[in-house]
Amino acid sequence: MKKVLLITTLLTTIGSTATAQETSFGAKAGINISNFNYDFLGPFVPDTDPRVSMTVGFFADLGINDFFSIRPEILISNKGMDTQGEVIQDFFGDTFETSDEAVRLTYLVIPVYAVYKLEAGSGNVLLNAGPYLGFGIGGEIEEDGETSDIEFDSEVGTDEDVSYVRGLDFGFNIGTGYELASGLGFNFIYSLGISNLSPDPLSGFGNADDNKISNRVIRFSMSYRFN
Repeated sequence: MKKVLLITTLLTTIGSTATAQETSFGAKAGINISNFNYDFLGPFVPDTDPRVSMTVGFFADLGINDFFSIRPEILISNKGMDTQGEVIQDFFGDTFETSDEAVRLTYLVIPVYAVYKLEAGSGNVLLNAGPYLGFGIGGEIEEDGETSDIEFDSEVGTDEDVSYVRGLDFGFNIGTGYELASGLGFNFIYSLGISNLSPDPLSGFGNADDNKISNRVIRFSMSYRFN
């Protein structure tokens, strides 16, 4: 219920900033190329591969003037990473083998863009920038062929069959695109996660700031704005 109220309040506040300029709505879909960014206290940082997945959602374009608009979106967005098992040597010269692993996270994401429009040809070049807020709504981790659920929580739980990840993901988006006069658009976005996905460990086992993990996403999408 708190998430619904937060989303409603955010969109209402954004909508109230628009003037009598044109307001329109649209839909978009595309692919995410995602990975994790690691900031670990220890010497070992996982060598991960990008994960390719889908994103889909809706947006509103709230015109301020002929060149500038505010564009809030509501997306279902998949993120995560893949990694292949490898042999690693530690500080003491001992070797051990890591496992094949895939982390799949699904978020309800609310980006809000400031959009600057430059007329070019039969459409506009779009320059986009703004924050985003994401809520984890589902996830799983596959390790050596065995799949287990991900639970979104700020603290590590005691269930050994569940992996724990913080549910709140926020950061900043920047990108560009081109929108035809017909409303068809092509978009590129780079998404820089700021929040730490690592939950607080069990009491006596350090703290989450020792091992920081955040989302990174490159997004390509097509959109259609209903005129």
